[in-house]
Amino acid sequence: MSRPKIPATLTHINSHTHVCEEIVAIDQLYAVLCDGKPFQLRRHPFYKPGQPLYTYRSSAFTTQAHAIGFAERLNKKYKTTRFTVAPVAIQP
Repeated sequence: MSRPKIPATLTHINSHTHVCEEIVAIDQLYAVLCDGKPFQLRRHPFYKPGQPLYTYRSSAFTTQAHAIGFAERLNKKYKTTRFTVAPVAIQP
């Protein structure tokens, strides 16, 4: 059984790269929480202390499965159970 096709709200096609971007509506948003609070996962190269080139990883997902998988990976990496998943209330 195939996934249901979600209609796009907005569409943009880049004529140079031939890439189509679509804005689609979602029903629910899921956040990965640490100790029940939202967080940002910040990464930087350890070997360059003078140049903190920070990159940030998202902790909010449109599918519950991705959020659960991310929380499980973080719990395994940090050897804890502090990371959980919670739905985010979307107001119309």
